[in-house]
Amino acid sequence: MNVADLQQQFRSIAHFAGVAGANAKTIAELVGVAEALAPFGELTIAQFAIFLRAADEFVREGTLPKVPGKKAPAKRAPAKPKDGVVSQEEIVERVYRLYETIVHGNHSEETIAAELDLVEKLKGANLQALADKLNIRQPAKKLLVPQLKAKIREEVRERKHRYERSDY
Repeated sequence: MNVADLQQQFRSIAHFAGVAGANAKTIAELVGVAEALAPFGELTIAQFAIFLRAADEFVREGTLPKVPGKKAPAKRAPAKPKDGVVSQEEIVERVYRLYETIVHGNHSEETIAAELDLVEKLKGANLQALADKLNIRQPAKKLLVPQLKAKIREEVRERKHRYERSDY
């Protein structure tokens, strides 16, 4: 016997209750129970009983019972970046921050070189986002990725040189 059979029994009871003169509310409730059983039609009565116990425990305790014979899925810790690994978005922000602050003259050549080396790791949309932030407009024929990376490095260094020239 499965839940579909039980569903049919509730429909039969609703029909019998209607013939016997039960009020409309009672009939509607019986039909409602039959309709609510529809998603579980393929389950056996035993499987449905297990489901009902689990639902009851969830309502009372707020927890789901463990399914016998099954392990709970292992919780995954959020992926931690490896030491020295920088996200694409962080590279965009770091290089743009360098571009904005390079005119202050407080960056060593090693710092500038290290930050600009990160440009090599940029890909796709992040590379384009950085180019847009630096107001690098591509000509009608798009620059190739290596050319765009070179243009970004050149633009940052040129900003420093423009500032140094105007400072004297």
